[in-house]
Amino acid sequence: MGHLQLHVAIRHHYQKCGELGKALASGPAEEPVHSFRLEVKKLRALLRLAASVSHSSVKAKLPRELKTFYAMTGVIRNLQLQRKALENVAVQAHLGLPASCIALLDDRINTAADMMLLFLKNPRPFGKKSKQWSAPSPAAATDEAGKKFLQQKAKTFLSPAAADLQDEQRIHAIRKELKDILYVWPYLSEKIFRQAQSNGLPSQEELSSRGRLLGDFHDICIILTLLKDRSFLLSACPQSAKFLEVASGIWLHDKQILLEKIEQVFANPPEPANLLEPANLPGPVNLPEPVTSSAPINQNFASYELHVD
Repeated sequence: MGHLQLHVAIRHHYQKCGELGKALASGPAEEPVHSFRLEVKKLRALLRLAASVSHSSVKAKLPRELKTFYAMTGVIRNLQLQRKALENVAVQAHLGLPASCIALLDDRINTAADMMLLFLKNPRPFGKKSKQWSAPSPAAATDEAGKKFLQQKAKTFLSPAAADLQDEQRIHAIRKELKDILYVWPYLSEKIFRQAQSNGLPSQEELSSRGRLLGDFHDICIILTLLKDRSFLLSACPQSAKFLEVASGIWLHDKQILLEKIEQVFANPPEPANLLEPANLPGPVNLPEPVTSSAPINQNFASYELHVD
């Protein structure tokens, strides 16, 4: 085990989730929403790791109330992302913002925020700490679980099928597995990562780079759901038609560029770095040029569902 024992880390991140969640009572600004969701993802990854330990009674599930609140913030985050995308198009294309479209998104954000604030008034909006989170696991059992955890997660992205790299849902699944590795990185030993490296696991820096790429792709897929949102499209005034046409072209082009990058990175990965180099070792945990393409644009976005990861 690394710097912090797993059961201690789980309780720490759960407490942090509560602190960041309560802070949203002042309003769902973009950065606080992001910070809360990131903390929940770290907790979820640690619970999955703990549940894989031999004879562990820990369940790989978030408390029900925390999961519900997390989903609420996911809806808000997606709407904020879509609104920001419209603002970026306006700047990039030197066009005025489509006022009716922005008004609809603002109304949806406000409604989602009201529901979130109402949920926060519950006595236990984030559930309660599980008794199983207090029981330490033997170091040997945790290390063995860590090996299997890395092997299982890495299988999804070390040798992906070509078809997987063109499928939005599969790409999102790869991202989730990759990010789980990054979230548990500080809590696993150097020995485990040396063994994982011998099986082709990339460095922490390389995994972070891939995670950002997959995150950008996930974002553009969420943005593109606007183009199949009937209520959103009906809200557009005649003057907004040109704006949405330009936005569609920009977003679809960005999506195609990202798909090509993903295929390049995952189909032809770089040689694994030496995980023993200081730059690649897990750090301590603190407690209380644009690519151009001549390829045709893939307009297959209709299958993607607006969802919370």
